[in-house]
Amino acid sequence: MTLPWSEDVARTVRDAYLARANLMGTEPELISFRQNAIFRIPGPDISVRVYGPGEDRTRADLMVRCARWLEQQDFPAVRLAPIESQQPFDLLGHRVSIWKWIDRVPTGPRGAFALGQLLRRFHGLPAPAGLNVPELDQISRIRARVARIRAADLIPKAGQTLLAHLADRAAEAADALRNSTLGGGILHGDAMPGNALPTADGMVMIDLDSACFGPREWDLAPMYVTAKRFARDGESRWLEFLSGYGTNETVLSAGLQAASLIKQVSMTIYLCLSAGQTPEIDAEIAARLRMWADGDETGRWTTGFSAGGR
Repeated sequence: MTLPWSEDVARTVRDAYLARANLMGTEPELISFRQNAIFRIPGPDISVRVYGPGEDRTRADLMVRCARWLEQQDFPAVRLAPIESQQPFDLLGHRVSIWKWIDRVPTGPRGAFALGQLLRRFHGLPAPAGLNVPELDQISRIRARVARIRAADLIPKAGQTLLAHLADRAAEAADALRNSTLGGGILHGDAMPGNALPTADGMVMIDLDSACFGPREWDLAPMYVTAKRFARDGESRWLEFLSGYGTNETVLSAGLQAASLIKQVSMTIYLCLSAGQTPEIDAEIAARLRMWADGDETGRWTTGFSAGGR
């Protein structure tokens, strides 16, 4: 039996944790809700991360392992809250983890440069022994999510057919991604600009549950997609990011284009999993599917479909 998933369900799990940790007097804030939910708990200044029932349960364990490894490397990343010694843990059938809250500051004028530097430093870390990080296999995740969308009938049949076609295109692009000019290594796996927070001490990496091994172009693709699909000043930010990383676009050939296509397909399918949550999400899903159907691969997408976008 599949567990239900909604903001109310996430709050029920959160409240069960607050009762267990004797924190019921706090005033929690929902920071993000999609396939996972993140709550800020003032007082102890922690965040509670609740994994939705459709997510791979191993991702919660992967994030905890990566956070512990990065702390050993003295790398600026999200840290586990010491309030819980055993993490992650199960609560009401959901996987849960507890984290130190990160106070962000406004992004500086060279935020994209700082993100490039952070990612390059991450890619330069020594190969972790015993971390048990999977190989990049975005295609299997894409196909599994398309199957979930079909099983739940989340979008119209024509849209489901289009997603299946996009999954096939992504699989073809994956072959080109293997021809990496940057080489392979450990990846963040979802290095969107929002997954590195500016703080008073510099950029801090968050959301580590997509970490994997694979071609490094995969971690550069999110900024490339952001520049092409979202940001008004995208081209300048993209070039600044490349400068921070220490490369340029002439070095990044077919591998980057392949990674970009796979990332855009993955982002579209992930958004479709949230169909029916709000009219705004449904409108954005319809817009993206229309662009794909029309062959428009440069049209602008809209962001902002989670509370706080974190």
